[in-house]
Amino acid sequence: MARELHDDQRIAASGINPEARSLLRPRGLLAVIVLLVVVSRLLQARESLWLDELHTAWAAGAAWADVARRAAEGNHSPVFFWMEWLIVRALGASELSLRLLSLVAGALLPVFLFRVTEMWTGSAWLGLLPAWLVAVDPQAIYFGTEARPYALIQLLAVVHIALFARVVERPTAGRRLALVTGMTFLFYLHYTAILLLAAEMTYFVVVRARQPRTARYGWSAVAVDVSAVALLSLGALGNLQAVYARHTNWERFVEQRSPWEAILMVPWAWTALVMLAIAQIVRLRLRRDANAQLPGERSTPCWLALCWLLVPVFIAWLATASNAARLLHPRYLAAAEPAAIVLLVLALQAMPWRRLQAALAFTLAAVALIESRIPTEIVAHGRLIAYRTDDWRSAIDYFNHHPGHRRDPVLLRSLLIESDELRTSDNAQLREYCLYPVTSLYAIDARGERIMPLPRTESWKLSVSDLRRVRTAPGFWLIMEANDPSATQIERQLVQTLSQIPPKEGTMGGSFAWAITTREMFGSVRVLRFERTDHE
Repeated sequence: MARELHDDQRIAASGINPEARSLLRPRGLLAVIVLLVVVSRLLQARESLWLDELHTAWAAGAAWADVARRAAEGNHSPVFFWMEWLIVRALGASELSLRLLSLVAGALLPVFLFRVTEMWTGSAWLGLLPAWLVAVDPQAIYFGTEARPYALIQLLAVVHIALFARVVERPTAGRRLALVTGMTFLFYLHYTAILLLAAEMTYFVVVRARQPRTARYGWSAVAVDVSAVALLSLGALGNLQAVYARHTNWERFVEQRSPWEAILMVPWAWTALVMLAIAQIVRLRLRRDANAQLPGERSTPCWLALCWLLVPVFIAWLATASNAARLLHPRYLAAAEPAAIVLLVLALQAMPWRRLQAALAFTLAAVALIESRIPTEIVAHGRLIAYRTDDWRSAIDYFNHHPGHRRDPVLLRSLLIESDELRTSDNAQLREYCLYPVTSLYAIDARGERIMPLPRTESWKLSVSDLRRVRTAPGFWLIMEANDPSATQIERQLVQTLSQIPPKEGTMGGSFAWAITTREMFGSVRVLRFERTDHE
């Protein structure tokens, strides 16, 4: 008793009330988590840009008037690329500057997840769990170190959901204006972010069904706000039509999946759903009075988190299964991915025993670190994740420093799906787009007319004009991104194609044999030199 009195006197003397003091510890740990996020992301942010990021560099490196066109050619809205344009003009073009927006968004995401779960659970300690889970989640790390809009979408989705929950409780004019503005900005940041609006509207219907008399955010107000978002989004109609015209390209990388597999695409989704179901079963058995609530039971945030998670996944799955648009991809679900972590914490809070909550929280935190394989990757490769394997920076640097690189033709084979259109189109803008891997941040030291982009499929089938240019030169270069089996096939078929085609009139006569004299690998990017041997 005397000790407790002494502690109270010491706390009173320090000027910090006990409630504020109890919040300092979780916030201090949150600061440590954020510091770890910043340091770890910065260590990986200087590695080579991969193919899609080079599109960002290409769009941001254009004149302001050309940014929108270049963004659209990559099936994107121009807003993110305009932001990148401003950063590049202010800081210069580099891996770090191009990834700066994602780095900042990735560092803030744990903070906002902490704050949202703290508000919804009433526990700052529980708020630390989602901050930690997103800090070590490989997908969040990937988005947070990538020069693409997905990390920013995740952050703004958390902010928008929290704001929407406030609007449902108390729909002031200022909050509604912020809600409409935020959703419009999210839509223009990436068109698939509109799936978040579908989740919010589904939750609104659930609230109206469960609490028809107490809901303050009425049908008329919702109609006005949704109509405002729709009107403000009309500016993207032309771009959307152009993007949808190429929607069959998405079949190359978006697979059909079952609904259960679709949920698995969102990290922690199944864990959260299973834990929530178990918690509710346990609570039902413990509840003695049907009208009473057990401590810590708050169903409203759970419904919102469920809609936030399941509605976008279901719509993406339905669009993919019907082939209307292949949307079932982690990038297109970026706005819904934080929902699984939030739902997991809400399910944890629904557990009736504090000690069980603490034990499960520590277990989940440990499992997250182990499953992330971060310790293994750091020891083995010195990096957090090893998803990006195409080292275009080193490949282009090697080419530019190789003797004799300026005089011979250069064939470029990337994994751009759009490059297959080169067979049927001689559009100058398409050719410019297909060349961006070697003309943006990492530019090869060669005149543009010497660089010949190849189709992605059957890349060895050169056009007649490209064949003539290659065969009349003493050698040529091939820069390509490919895995081992397809790379070997392309090399073999290309040599065979060159050997079988007879020389055109007016070119060097004789028969020809081709040999690969240089083969260097930079991850999945290869630099090869072919030289011709003449035989009489």
